[in-house]
Amino acid sequence: MATGPDLKYTRGDTRPIILAFKDEAGADLDMSGYTGLVLSINPEPAPVPTTNNIDSMPGTFVNTGADGRVAFVPSGVDETAKRATSEGYVTGPAYYDVQGINAAGQRDTILDPGGNFNILEGITV
Repeated sequence: MATGPDLKYTRGDTRPIILAFKDEAGADLDMSGYTGLVLSINPEPAPVPTTNNIDSMPGTFVNTGADGRVAFVPSGVDETAKRATSEGYVTGPAYYDVQGINAAGQRDTILDPGGNFNILEGITV
C-alpha cells in the first residue's frame, strides 16, 4: 500500500479528518467491509507498535463506506473527552498510518506508516 497524504491538525480541535481511499486505478475504494478503522499518530517515523502513540483516532464511514470516505476524530467517548485528547497533543511533526479489519477478518494496513502529520498550536488552546 502507499503512504498517505500530508495532514495538518490543530491541537484542541475535534473536527474530523476525512480521507478518501482510492484503488490503484484511482477509483473509489469500497471500504464498507472494514471495521475497526484507526489512524494512529506517533512522533517516530518507524515506531515500536503503540510506543509513544499520540492518539489512535477511530474512523467512521462518511456515508456507507462504498465511496472510500472515512472520517477520523480524536479518541474519546464524547465531545468533551475528544477535546481533552486533542488538547494533549504535542505540537510539531509526527507520522501516521491507517489500519482496519478487512471483510476476511484480517488486520490490514491501508496506508503505510510514515505519512506526515503536523500538529499545529491553536491560539486559544
